[in-house]
Amino acid sequence: PISHQLDSFIVASGLRLWRNRTEGIPAFLEFDLTGPHPPALMLRRRSGKLCTYEYGVVHFERCRYAAHVEETDRLLGLVLHEIPPTKNTLLLTSSDHGEMLWDHGVEAKTQPWEGSIAVPMIVAGLDVRRNAVMHDPVFLPDLTTTILDFAGVRHTALPTMNAVSLRPLLTGVEANAEVPEKLGPHSHPRGNHSNHLHNVRIVRVGFANWRVVLTRIHGRLFKLISGYQYQQRHVLMLFDLDVDAHEDSPRNASTCTLGKWLEQQMSPKVGPGMARGYTTVPRGLTLSMAECANLSSSGRVFRGNLG
Repeated sequence: PISHQLDSFIVASGLRLWRNRTEGIPAFLEFDLTGPHPPALMLRRRSGKLCTYEYGVVHFERCRYAAHVEETDRLLGLVLHEIPPTKNTLLLTSSDHGEMLWDHGVEAKTQPWEGSIAVPMIVAGLDVRRNAVMHDPVFLPDLTTTILDFAGVRHTALPTMNAVSLRPLLTGVEANAEVPEKLGPHSHPRGNHSNHLHNVRIVRVGFANWRVVLTRIHGRLFKLISGYQYQQRHVLMLFDLDVDAHEDSPRNASTCTLGKWLEQQMSPKVGPGMARGYTTVPRGLTLSMAECANLSSSGRVFRGNLG
């Protein structure tokens, strides 16, 4: 039964700890849910739909994954009902990695595609802005620094941490930001050139032989993939994710100014794991993807829903 699933036990145990806490003393509680993750024991959607192999293995795996997502959503609702975000409580929700589910012909994680490295992040409570969306790329270790910042520990006291607090972005207090100017999705009109100097957040992700650089410039999220074998060869792939969210149409980054500049931002010190920082966009940087040569689409992106 659902009540005997591991995540149900984790949530029930966590809420029991919360009810038994000592009032007036600061508390930290983490619900480390296992799903969606193998072993995928759930075979039925909340809608009553049973996951079967009738339409093939990809459809079955996506249906089963969706069943776990729905159960995770139900459990999160139980937590929110008992521990709502308030002026005294901060709630952060995220995940360690995504799941390819056979997009681009691959499964599981450890891939440079968005299905693997992009995860949700929801923050609420305290003085966090309501109904706001932060478009700058961030990465998971920033959450640890953010929690410590809200708890009163400043980043300057943690010099060895390779992360920054997201509190200035979450609260909208730009004066406390570590970078003078944040470039959001509506800060400047969409254009093909950068006419001013801007400090932009940059995220670098690496695993095994591949590396990824992500940054948002003039409201456009650009992504560079290096070291990943694509159609039996290694090539620098460039994407404008606002236009090509499914990464269907890679461009050859070696053939255009934007791609070459992003390659320069791929620090050689970035090994397995992640690193982040800020970089300055030079004047006159051409943001047009038109000058980047096309790479033939892999045609391997699985089309369909979650079952």
